Amino acid sequence: MAEGTSRLSQWILSIVAIIVWTNIGCTQAQTYPSHTTTIVVPYSPGGIVDVIARLIADRLRITLGQPVIVDNKAGAGGNIGTSAVSNAAPDGYTLLLGSPSHTINPSLYPNLTWDPIRSFEPIIMIGVVPNVLVLHPSVQANTLAEFIALAKAKPGEFSYASAGAGSSNHLTVELLKSRTGIDMVHVPYKGQPDAIRDLLADRVQFMATSIALVQQYIQSGQLRALAITNTERATLLPDVPTADEAGLPDFDVVAWFGLFAPAKIAPDIVQRLNHDLRQILAKPEILSRLETIGLTIRAGTAEDLRRFVAKDRDRWADSIKKAHIRID
Repeated sequence: MAEGTSRLSQWILSIVAIIVWTNIGCTQAQTYPSHTTTIVVPYSPGGIVDVIARLIADRLRITLGQPVIVDNKAGAGGNIGTSAVSNAAPDGYTLLLGSPSHTINPSLYPNLTWDPIRSFEPIIMIGVVPNVLVLHPSVQANTLAEFIALAKAKPGEFSYASAGAGSSNHLTVELLKSRTGIDMVHVPYKGQPDAIRDLLADRVQFMATSIALVQQYIQSGQLRALAITNTERATLLPDVPTADEAGLPDFDVVAWFGLFAPAKIAPDIVQRLNHDLRQILAKPEILSRLETIGLTIRAGTAEDLRRFVAKDRDRWADSIKKAHIRID
């Protein structure tokens, strides 16, 4: 009898706990936002993820009526900042500006404390940006085909920069290496700006990077553009061939950017943020600003981003496995 009473008491307490947490979630959604929201960028300041986050934060501050700040938590190929958001309270006040590392890293790091699907609630896809393959002009190659031939003739003599081990520009070059059989030394940095500085100084010779970050250096002749990693030419660099046109067929690798919250956030908060951000991304001045960094808007529903993440995770898992890519 006492045992039955104890079980009944535990059952009642469980029901009460569920009701309490449900009410807390509803209250949070009803009062959101009441203070500062932080968008975590898992890379150093100055990169394209940081640029997008700050543009979004500036406009979201107006629609939410509360401060919105950007917090750069760089390190471990994006894992430090991403992990921090996965462990944050699911109340809408800590968000993640996700990029390809969000779907790439699970295939590279066996002991991650977060999962790209289970640990996060998608809010909205922002857009996509193709990379450009750039070379320091000290290297005697004017086309991608010429550089590949030169790198094959001099295995291990050239080095390439990336925003960190496991970043999209790291894996873009690793895929290039696996497709062409060339051998180059990987030099990882904490972000693209640091990598580009050393590329300009000829401390490294090659990189796959965001177009907007190197457009001025390409136009000034400080860097040489070999190909765009997309099926279409980029509006910012219309004279640069696609990888397919440069002799590397089916080499389509773009960077994507989306906003996420910790899992179990109240659906009403997700809907609010998605609605506000879709309006922000539809504004002509925002479209114009994002076009200057080569980004094409892909705003949609939270469910659209959920499906994209699942598909991209599987694509990278398959590519990384086939290419035998590992982080040094």
